[in-house]
Amino acid sequence: MGTKRGSILKEPIGPLLVESLANGGTGIVRAEGRVIFVPLVVPGDEIRCRVLKEKKRYAEAELVEVVRPSEQRRLLPCSVAEQCGGCQWQQLSYAEQLRWKEQLFHETLIRQCSVDPCRLQPIVAAPQEWNYRSRVQIKCCLTADGFICGFFKPKSHYVVAVERCPVIAEPLNDLLGELRTFVGNSSFAGAISQIDLALGDCQRRRAVIHYHRADVAGLTTLSLFQHEMSLKRPSCF
Repeated sequence: MGTKRGSILKEPIGPLLVESLANGGTGIVRAEGRVIFVPLVVPGDEIRCRVLKEKKRYAEAELVEVVRPSEQRRLLPCSVAEQCGGCQWQQLSYAEQLRWKEQLFHETLIRQCSVDPCRLQPIVAAPQEWNYRSRVQIKCCLTADGFICGFFKPKSHYVVAVERCPVIAEPLNDLLGELRTFVGNSSFAGAISQIDLALGDCQRRRAVIHYHRADVAGLTTLSLFQHEMSLKRPSCF
């Protein structure tokens, strides 16, 4: 492309064919004899992408357009999957996710760890694709639009707002909504940077709130919220 290493190519390139996937679900395309890694794509997609970073042997790019979708591509179940940094595989069916994860893991063990292929076992599918996470760290920030709860955008500290996450257990999604409303209406919303949620085997919910302020007034209010939630749902905290 005639650009220096490390520079940003502002003009999209393509169409390019996504050949396969790398660890983490990033797609692999080739242009001018080099490998380019592109997120949010599926093998068989024809895409246009914009190179953001160039290394000696490869480049990293962002997806600009899916010119012709692969037969393996599905509609994203989550409305913020393309912005949120929590999921990298949702554009593939669960069966295809399992196939690629097994293949990539086996290749790593064989090539890098010299493991005998005969010793490798097939991947075990989860009982359900969604609402399986029983522990999660929710990033928070107070903006002009209100109290935002969600996850960091990839390679940034920008919080992408998430109302209900499809991979989080439903009792934790419910608790997140209650905490978002409570903290958003409080005077200390700006002091909350993170909320850790967990769900026990007996469905007991727990929240650890990261409070960054010297005064204890907010903590007292949070204790009242805990007490109120415990009265409504004895298994809450």
